[in-house]
Amino acid sequence: MSSTLGILQLVLIILIILYEYKMKSILIFLWGALLILFGVPHFLEVLFRSSGYTIQTLNTASLFVILFNFLYIITRSILSKNQNIELVEDEYKNKGGNRKLVQLLFGTFIVSVLILYISNYIFFGKVFGVSWGEYINVNRELGLLNPFKISLYLFFATAGVGLIFYENSKKMYLLVLGIILTYSLTTGNRITILPLLISSIYPFLYNKKVKLTSVFYLAIFGMLTVYIVYFLRLIRIYGGFGDMLEMRSLGELNSEVMSMLLSGDGELSLKNAFYFFIEHNNNFPNFLEGHTYLRILLMPFPTSYTFGLKPPDFTISMGSAYISNFNNNSYSMHPTLYGDLFGNFGMVGLTTSIILVIILTFFNKWLTKIKSSNSTFYFPVFVLAGTMLVIIGRGSVYNGVFYFAIGYIIIKILSIITKFKLKRY
Repeated sequence: MSSTLGILQLVLIILIILYEYKMKSILIFLWGALLILFGVPHFLEVLFRSSGYTIQTLNTASLFVILFNFLYIITRSILSKNQNIELVEDEYKNKGGNRKLVQLLFGTFIVSVLILYISNYIFFGKVFGVSWGEYINVNRELGLLNPFKISLYLFFATAGVGLIFYENSKKMYLLVLGIILTYSLTTGNRITILPLLISSIYPFLYNKKVKLTSVFYLAIFGMLTVYIVYFLRLIRIYGGFGDMLEMRSLGELNSEVMSMLLSGDGELSLKNAFYFFIEHNNNFPNFLEGHTYLRILLMPFPTSYTFGLKPPDFTISMGSAYISNFNNNSYSMHPTLYGDLFGNFGMVGLTTSIILVIILTFFNKWLTKIKSSNSTFYFPVFVLAGTMLVIIGRGSVYNGVFYFAIGYIIIKILSIITKFKLKRY
């Protein structure tokens, strides 16, 4: 019974990925994240029972995911009926594109990196080798005009500029990817690697025909993504990239990454929080109140100005529950999208799949309209949206939507700036 349920949830996720791939939909990034972070790890957990959770808990998790996925497939099929497959064949036809916007996006991208390195020097006296703990401490002290956060927002908004260069300037494309990698290694922030991965996957994902080789390359990228994320996690553990290389050789670091992968530690253990919430029937403060989604609705308003209407960060509530420390105000937990929905709504949360499909389907159509009207504007928005979907799949729903909202506003402002013409005297 449990093995059957474990296989079925995995098969449904794979079928959804194949469907979204066939439809050339950006939603494949959400389901790719769920496959890597939940589908495969949960299937292995059902087989080997390494986490110690009861079989009833595992079966409940499987049923929740199966029903959620099934509702997604049905609703998605209905909404996509008679919808033509989106083939990306004319996206580079205007090779010049909006040259001003390209220059402004690239310039802002470089500025985001410079802000990081200059801030590193001002606050820590060094450009490289800043530890994750040092970043956390400084971010707590800085207010609204936090240069590290400003750098991050600008970075996410403009990191997709590399895709604009892909067809006409491979050197610039690779340069942007290299800068993204350097930025990620400097900060140790794992989500900053996502624009690189999405920009790398895009050419294979949007071939005119669905090819077996493309599926193979996507699978390789999926495995590479997991490896890179774990490698970035080591930077946090060792306190910084420079310190890590001083303490360990590359061979030793590779062994540590493989050990974490095989033990199901790190990102592959996020499912355990979902199991934990099931086992305790969501019997924790702030659970079953839909806080994540209330916060999204009230996102434009600072918490201090909502007169108590905007609830606390639910990722902190989940972290507090998971470590049994309800005085905690910093440790957060991201139990994949499935776990977040379960913590917010219990078993009723699986019905939100219908609402999710409706929102995401219209979101996908909106992106398609942008693509057909302005390819230069489309690429950074696409990478930003793909980043958001992976973060949401990880279970950090509010943060994913927040980064997208801020990033889109920045891209829109840059686009508006290019329309102004300076008068010549």
